[in-house]
Amino acid sequence: MTIGSTYHTFDEGHESLATAEAATNAFGSLHLAKRKSQIFWNTVNRQLSVAFGVDDDTSDDGEDEGGWLLEGMVLQPRRGTVEKVIGGYWRRMAMLKIVPVAIVIAWCAIPLPTYPNPALDPDIPDPITNRTGSSESNFLLIPKEGEPKVLINFWFFLFVYYGFYNAIGLLWVTKLYHLYALNWWPSRLGGATSYTLLWCISIAGGAVIYLLSGLERFLLTWILLTFATMSTPMIFSFSILRSNRRHSWHSWRSSLDNASNVFFERVRYVPESWRRFLWFSGALGLGLVALVAGEAYTYIYMSTLPHSAADALVYVYTWVATVHLLDLTTCWILGEGRVNSYSLTTAFKFYYAMTLNTYLRNLYARLRSPQQFALLQAASSTSIIVVAPLTMTTYAWRVVGWMSGLVGGGEREGYEEWKKKVGRGVYIQTLAKDVTMMAFLGWVAVLHFGPNRDAYPYFGFEDKSDPYTYRLTTIASSVVWISEIVSAYIARRIIHRQFGFSITKEAVKDFKEHPDLVPSLQAVAVHVLQNMLFSLLTLAFA
Repeated sequence: MTIGSTYHTFDEGHESLATAEAATNAFGSLHLAKRKSQIFWNTVNRQLSVAFGVDDDTSDDGEDEGGWLLEGMVLQPRRGTVEKVIGGYWRRMAMLKIVPVAIVIAWCAIPLPTYPNPALDPDIPDPITNRTGSSESNFLLIPKEGEPKVLINFWFFLFVYYGFYNAIGLLWVTKLYHLYALNWWPSRLGGATSYTLLWCISIAGGAVIYLLSGLERFLLTWILLTFATMSTPMIFSFSILRSNRRHSWHSWRSSLDNASNVFFERVRYVPESWRRFLWFSGALGLGLVALVAGEAYTYIYMSTLPHSAADALVYVYTWVATVHLLDLTTCWILGEGRVNSYSLTTAFKFYYAMTLNTYLRNLYARLRSPQQFALLQAASSTSIIVVAPLTMTTYAWRVVGWMSGLVGGGEREGYEEWKKKVGRGVYIQTLAKDVTMMAFLGWVAVLHFGPNRDAYPYFGFEDKSDPYTYRLTTIASSVVWISEIVSAYIARRIIHRQFGFSITKEAVKDFKEHPDLVPSLQAVAVHVLQNMLFSLLTLAFA
């Protein structure tokens, strides 16, 4: 590559650029293969693969394109591709909303091979032992509350259902590393091989759990297995950087004593790039903690039904406060002064917005009256129509700047940057609400009428004595969604007229400047939606 080529160096992070000459001075001779619009870079002779990412928007020059994984499904578009796809409203809606929702709906609609539960009827042969139940086990003859109706074929669940869910989770982590311009895999193996091996190891771990431990019926088992799989890239990248001595560099400086200036003193210092990597790892760790906490929270809530109104209120607002706290902490880490990555901040804000709204949507399936839906919608409309424009005022900007100065000091951001930050938050919240509501209405219908109805009793609505029904849930949720769309439109018009700021145009501009954001947001949406459905699946296996 020529001296004028552009490099994303590990030393400067994703948001800073250096010429090839500067990179060569810092790290020595470089021989990097161009990265095309593919998910993995699989060139085994690529030096320092964990330290660099190249974002080349030039046309293809015929280099080797080996190492594709999920070719044609999840690509890493270049700037020109993003401008064509994201520029139009309908294409943008299809890429950011319809495609992720369609993937998740298709995933949960896959018919799971099931068998009748012999615990509910002693005359039904056990699918494993092929023996009927015994009258001596009287407690098995009485259907306990929450007793699963069917048993799921474990191997189909492991390789197809959980396998795809786990692959998307690992893909999400990989996309975050792309935004950071850092590869987590060993350069000798390459991305596709490392990804596939890690996925196979996690699936093998699930098989061992089923064959030897009997812990497969607990949701916590699969949460921890997923957590371990998604945490492994952090361990790999940390180990590789440590082995390359990126955490500690040596330099030489002259002695302070002029009389002994012929001697030199060796000084050891920690580069800023290593600190940024540790901050990035901390933010990713918080995101994985949110994954575990969310699924565990859902499991606790579902296993202790029914709840009083006060219990439900505590559940909702405790989770809301937890997600907002994690969001604020992560944005502080990824913001200026630590990682300093706008694209990573956007991706994580969308992750937490999706996490919060997905769990709230599924509570709609247990609302008992239209009045409860109306109360929720009133709160949602107020937050978007009133709070968002007020947050964009100069008064709010001054207050936040004053509070930031008290907490951490430093230079206060300009008002234009503040408007951009608020506008990004409005766009992300609107996008998350649209995606989660589309997915919720879709999977409620698919899981209520589809072949997996017995595997998802939460959406069965079979107890006629319950006040919540499928009809009430779908109609009221649709009305809430329409109200949210209208509220978001009103809020955008107010912001555009009062502050001269276009939220949509600014979002499109961000997508063009950070083309990796599009597939990253898609991976975030699919992953979070799958988290919710996985936590509601009946884990009873044959």
